[in-house]
Amino acid sequence: MKIHNAVKLTIVLSLAISLVLPSLLAAQGQDQNYFFSFHMAVGSDFEVEVKSLEMLKPELQKIGIDMIIDTVDWASLQTAHNTDTRTYAEGGFDAYMGPLEMDDAPESSADYHSKNIPPPGDNWVSFNNGVSDSLLEAAKTEMNSTKRLELYYKWQKLILDELPTIGVYQDAGMYLFSDKVSDAAIDFAVKERPALSDPTWVLQRVEIPGTDTLIYPESFPNYFLIPILGWSYNAGCFLTLTKLDQSLKAGPGVICQSYEWSSDFTSITFHLTPDMKWSDGVPFTSEDVKFTYEAIMTPETSAVYQSKLTDDIVSIETPDPLTVVITLKQSDAFFIEALARYAGMEIIPAHTLKDIPYSQWTSSDYNTQGGLPSLGPWTFLEKVEGQYYKYQRNPYYYEKFGYPKMQYLIQEQIDDRQTALAALKNGEVHFLDTFYYWHPDYATLKTTAGIKVGVGPRLDLFSLFFNERNPILASKWVRRAIAYATPRDKIISQLLSGFGNATDIPYPVGFYARDPSLEPGYYQYDIDKAKECMTKAGYDYAWLAEASAPTPYYAYGIGIAIGAAAIGAVAFAVLKLRRGKTDR
Repeated sequence: MKIHNAVKLTIVLSLAISLVLPSLLAAQGQDQNYFFSFHMAVGSDFEVEVKSLEMLKPELQKIGIDMIIDTVDWASLQTAHNTDTRTYAEGGFDAYMGPLEMDDAPESSADYHSKNIPPPGDNWVSFNNGVSDSLLEAAKTEMNSTKRLELYYKWQKLILDELPTIGVYQDAGMYLFSDKVSDAAIDFAVKERPALSDPTWVLQRVEIPGTDTLIYPESFPNYFLIPILGWSYNAGCFLTLTKLDQSLKAGPGVICQSYEWSSDFTSITFHLTPDMKWSDGVPFTSEDVKFTYEAIMTPETSAVYQSKLTDDIVSIETPDPLTVVITLKQSDAFFIEALARYAGMEIIPAHTLKDIPYSQWTSSDYNTQGGLPSLGPWTFLEKVEGQYYKYQRNPYYYEKFGYPKMQYLIQEQIDDRQTALAALKNGEVHFLDTFYYWHPDYATLKTTAGIKVGVGPRLDLFSLFFNERNPILASKWVRRAIAYATPRDKIISQLLSGFGNATDIPYPVGFYARDPSLEPGYYQYDIDKAKECMTKAGYDYAWLAEASAPTPYYAYGIGIAIGAAAIGAVAFAVLKLRRGKTDR
């Protein structure tokens, strides 16, 4: 009986070894195809970015890198961007692909300053370079525009060498219109849209025969109807004191005729546009500007740009109804640009809000239900939560900039791009913004009945961000290798229908501060150069080739497995033979 049990145990162990050991060793051999693995996060809704990474993955495998693509909720990734620098192994992220925000440009380059490494701060990649810090600090206080550009040119060359982030592509803006919209209106819409403005600016000249209402969808609701409180897509109801042109250079806005700096560059005098009125007919004055900025600086409002103004402003004076004088703590080359940020810096009416305590603004009807008087081309009319926001033409909008052609504007909330496209085809909406991302479907859309396609410049960059707390990704030679292995031209031609630029540095083509000597796509696709960079990072391709081949250890393992199977077979035969004798 004991012999029978021993033979049975031998059979079981032999089968286990013969079945499991080859799988374990095969997995170990597979791992040796790469020097290392890392995790690349991307928003699950970002279709083009996901496909871009799928194109990049096999290219990285050619140079011995295994990139694991993790699709995640974009909101959680954005939250981590400002607060969490943990690596994937620590419960965070090794890297991610996403848009490089240009809303603070060129001050957005300050995101690379070591003092902004989270928490808090926007230097998620944990880039820490003393030369970079010095150049950024000098540029912030250099008021001579030529000298400031020289500093930024030096900084861009440094970033091109260090590559804390890797640019992949800069896409074009692609908009869809009803075929009832005139070509002239479309041309204005796609070429004259002010940088970083909401799409209603491009709709002022759009006219639809047979209706007085222009309808277009948004993929997100207006969270704040008092715009300084936070993100608000307010249909151009409110205006900023300054504005950015299409190269992101700041200048006077609609409500500001001109401004000048003091001789020591510590104060700015703004001259407001005369004869402007709020949509309720009350005159716009310097008191509105003072009221707005002081409200932003007040902690009770929790305004999105509170720290920017409190860090810079000493005082705000209004010597007359059309003059505002702002005194700063020190010269700041970016202050004019900061005032141009929409969704946070728009001027709001003092006469409407001054009697409401700051602490009650967020819960007030003006913020939750709308109705705040406006200066822009449209003014709020009504909303149905989760369905639409409706606006009407502002009868007092300044004539120099043209009244909107349509009487009413409706923002419908449509999250899904195919639903939005079907609505345009059916004539239910008249315009689709570029954030729905139509590039992959350009060839089909160009010939679709009832639709016109408009393509214009856009300054959005899509980049790879690397967490330098990961010791492998902290090597600039590894990041350079990834840059050389990135198939930008293939991504642009296949995913963007050719509408885009290859890019490396965090400044897009068309941005006024971009160094013109730096051609787009400095790191052209080149696997041999990528391997050279990996070699400089300390990785040995001879070792990888040897490690990828069956090793003696692997061969021994297979031999053991075969031997175990043979032993099991013999044991089984012996057991069967003994049972046969017992039966007799």
